[in-house]
Amino acid sequence: MSDPLDFSDLEGTLDEGASGAPRREKPGTFLWTNPCPKCQGKGRYMGGSNYRDLGPCFMCKGSGTLTFKTSPEQRRKAQLSSQARKARVAADAVESFKIDHPAQWAWMLANPSFEFAVNMQEAVRKYGHLTTGQSEAVDRCIARAAERNAARVENKAKAGGIDVSRLAEAFAKVSEGGAKTPRLRLESLYFYGAKENSRNPGAVYCKRTIDNVYLGKIQGGVFKPSYDARPSDLEAIQAAGIDPLATALAYGLKTKRCACCGLELSDPESVARGIGPVCADKWGF
Repeated sequence: MSDPLDFSDLEGTLDEGASGAPRREKPGTFLWTNPCPKCQGKGRYMGGSNYRDLGPCFMCKGSGTLTFKTSPEQRRKAQLSSQARKARVAADAVESFKIDHPAQWAWMLANPSFEFAVNMQEAVRKYGHLTTGQSEAVDRCIARAAERNAARVENKAKAGGIDVSRLAEAFAKVSEGGAKTPRLRLESLYFYGAKENSRNPGAVYCKRTIDNVYLGKIQGGVFKPSYDARPSDLEAIQAAGIDPLATALAYGLKTKRCACCGLELSDPESVARGIGPVCADKWGF
């Protein structure tokens, strides 16, 4: 929709005809008559999908002209002044918000890819404040972020004591044997090797079996947990790290499938042991 106060496209015709010339209303007073910017001086409003006549223009009441007591230059100057004043007020409001709510503003700036954070920042810039509901929602996001950070720190501290060297050695052996993407399926965990062209070649990723949530990775002989890793997950990873063969056999005995290749165990000896001889040899089990 056109700005009804913007006459920039009409100013070139103000001095070319009677329509733009001021006329004296009374001694010392002049009126400026200009074509209506909404209907372009036609007095009829054209619109709709097929650009049809929708009736008399509501801005000029069908006259095709608008009359002002100030010149276009004066109105344009007043408009620019008003815009500048609103911009100053908005900037002052944003600065006040930053001072009064530093944590909320810092969270918005720290999450440029989170649509909600971007929208809240735009709301502050536009209105100078957040509604009560918006403010509470931002505080909840900040609280959740703090909880995740605390969990990440705790998990890293716990992971520092997890010995995954034997698990890393098993993956290294099967990779040396030619397996491009080795996998190890356990009761609650799923380990798989990174591809050669991945961002972390040689790493071993870990996911939770029940919901496929990423729990972390083994890299350089050290397990690096994600913030989604629970204490129970770390305990299971520790058990697998201490004795990967025992956890693999437990999976095979329970599911009747090989923890290494995922195939169903059919040979009686393999069923009784919980793993097939070929996979046991490849993995060094």
